[in-house]
Amino acid sequence: MRGYRVDNKELKKSLVDNEIKTIQELSEISKVNRNTCSQVLEGRIYPSSDVMTKLATALNLDSGTAGRIFFAQKLTRCESVGEKRHIKQPLRKEDKRC
Repeated sequence: MRGYRVDNKELKKSLVDNEIKTIQELSEISKVNRNTCSQVLEGRIYPSSDVMTKLATALNLDSGTAGRIFFAQKLTRCESVGEKRHIKQPLRKEDKRC
């Protein structure tokens, strides 16, 4: 999904908070395929709404926390043009704030 990413750090913190130690355990509790859980936690895929709901339920996330985790803003590099800012491409480590 463009413009959003999963906040993997907060998602992993939720695992610890719920004393879930393995991806297999998360998979069993959430009823989400183990490979899908792994890919979401590693940031390799963006989860479907069904997967988000299952993970949020399994991790006892309230709607605000789930929103912050699954709809974190994607950092981008931008170029100022007059008073408008245009997103050009994903932010690289060496780039500074707009």
